Amino acid sequence: MVAKDQKIRAALFYLCVAVFFTGLPCILSFTLGYKFDPGKFKFTMTGLISLKTSPAGATVFLNGKQLSDKTPCSINELLPGKYLVELKLAGYYSYAADAEVSASNVTRMEKILLFPLLSDVQQLNKEPVSWFWMEDGKGSMFYADQATRTLFRSDLQGEHFEPLAAFIPIDPPAKAWKFSQDRHMLLYFNQHSVGVICLEPESGIGRQAFLLDYAGKEIRDVFWYSDNYHAIIVDGSTIGMIETRAGVQPFTLVTMHSNAGGVFYEPEQDAIFYQDTQQGADGKPYQNVYRLEIGKKLYPFRDFMRSKPNERVRE
Repeated sequence: MVAKDQKIRAALFYLCVAVFFTGLPCILSFTLGYKFDPGKFKFTMTGLISLKTSPAGATVFLNGKQLSDKTPCSINELLPGKYLVELKLAGYYSYAADAEVSASNVTRMEKILLFPLLSDVQQLNKEPVSWFWMEDGKGSMFYADQATRTLFRSDLQGEHFEPLAAFIPIDPPAKAWKFSQDRHMLLYFNQHSVGVICLEPESGIGRQAFLLDYAGKEIRDVFWYSDNYHAIIVDGSTIGMIETRAGVQPFTLVTMHSNAGGVFYEPEQDAIFYQDTQQGADGKPYQNVYRLEIGKKLYPFRDFMRSKPNERVRE
């Protein structure tokens, strides 16, 4: 009986030793961040995904399986590979993205914005509207109605909605609307016409509205000149200037060889910046950026041009 008990104790001892040494690699591997990969049939270093959302508290789904943690959280002990991460929060649009996990690295998804469902949409216009635009930092919205030929204005909440001026419609509709620097004038343009509205307080709302017909090439852009009276017109091959009064024709400042580049006017420096193609000494075409200082080019006519607004008021 004693011998039998000793054999049982010896067997249990050796079994415990075998279990210990068999399980030790698994325990050490788990402790050191390894996990058994059944696909490769070996222990592989794991990685993790760090999740942060604004707002917090989103439910996390990994490859379609819901996890117990909510954001912010980390998903640990992930074998290297691609995972589908889905985030859901009541009242917000769901978020989904693939996350690539690599061994011993942290995949950070920590700048996730969850956008609220659009349940509170407010109509701002109080009159019919054909199109509208906003101005950065001005706190105002502008609306134009083609049928009534009326320009309206309101604040960004749609309050203080009021008629601002009358305008002459152009067809096709305007590509853009631009105020002069002193905000006394407003122009709008399409491919072949420029409309002008005078908004000077002393002249009365909408006292003057007229069109500048541009029979040249297609208009690409229009800028107010710094005197608030002339406009810079860019078409397919030229940069020109025109007085903002009826019945005048533009004159050319620059003839360009290409219309592929951008054109910009900087009123503080009174300069036009533009891109154009020029042929080099080797006969090859090159793209260059140029600066045209308008004040120097138009001198001594600049002072005369700046006197035009007062003359226009007396007409």
